[in-house]
Amino acid sequence: MVANTTYYWWVQSTDNAGLNPSAWSDRGDFYTSATAAAVQVPVQMYPTGGITIPGTSVDLSWAYFGTPAGITYEAEWSLYPDMTLPTTITMSTPGATTQTLSGLSTGTTYYWHIRATDGVLTSAWAGPAQFSTWASSAAPIVVPLVGSPVSNAVIDTDTPELSWFLPVQSDGLTYELQYSMTGDFTDAVDIEDIATTSVSLSDVTDGEKYFWRVRSKDSNGNLSIYSAIGSFVGPKVTDIKEEVIIPEKFAVSQNYPNPFNPSTVIEYSLPEGEFVSLRVYNMLGQEVATLVNKEVEAGVHSITWNGVDNSGSKVSTGTYIYRVVAGNNILTKKMILLK
Repeated sequence: MVANTTYYWWVQSTDNAGLNPSAWSDRGDFYTSATAAAVQVPVQMYPTGGITIPGTSVDLSWAYFGTPAGITYEAEWSLYPDMTLPTTITMSTPGATTQTLSGLSTGTTYYWHIRATDGVLTSAWAGPAQFSTWASSAAPIVVPLVGSPVSNAVIDTDTPELSWFLPVQSDGLTYELQYSMTGDFTDAVDIEDIATTSVSLSDVTDGEKYFWRVRSKDSNGNLSIYSAIGSFVGPKVTDIKEEVIIPEKFAVSQNYPNPFNPSTVIEYSLPEGEFVSLRVYNMLGQEVATLVNKEVEAGVHSITWNGVDNSGSKVSTGTYIYRVVAGNNILTKKMILLK
């Protein structure tokens, strides 16, 4: 490998005969650093993958595949996926690969990452990894997770639907949502007593960026902390004669809305004409629906999936993977159908 270079990777599984490959996983990436080559990046072992843990404490664990002599570690945890407002845990015992994280709140999603140092050189961060804690009957509050739109998604309507979901089950909750044109929410508009996990806004200004977040409330009026912040851009004004925009690189957007019911839109960008296949798979890697399988011109394209499989039957509630293949480009993402 080449130093100071970012690499991307995917993985898929297949049966013993090699005849039924699964969908490709989400894309992973890593960076090779020349200065920190002597100190390897730790591998997070537990908890990862968005699992739910019992109780309010957990033993973080990781593995180190370099020479462990003299290596110590530093971990950080946060309530936000971009690791803002982190709490730092510095471990001074050389070689230790576990650390207890206690005092966690119930019904809350946490993110953590870790790095290694030999006292001179420090590795890149591993992670972040995600996990949640159960909501107990005595403390049913759950911090919602932002669904869509996120990451400055450009919407095509002035009445966008904002959606979210709970990482763990809890009944009887309502929600309070804030949206704002400033990231600090100083001019936020509040929507209270929302009974569902989505809400539609009205009168969104064309081309303006919005930020939004949501929190839950139980029947006693107890409130969770706010979720991470989602963002989107209002619909852009176009001339009467629409200009075809050719993107600079291949890209696949997160479906919108997500979670969804009954339909969702998947958008992809092609810098040049390609034969495109867009297929939906279940979590077992079995193909559910083929949405695109043809030659497509350069440009930005979108396709709507109404939750129907190739036989015309409605699929069940759950998590699905959509995979877009365009020439040598392959990208996969997850989406959630809720009924």
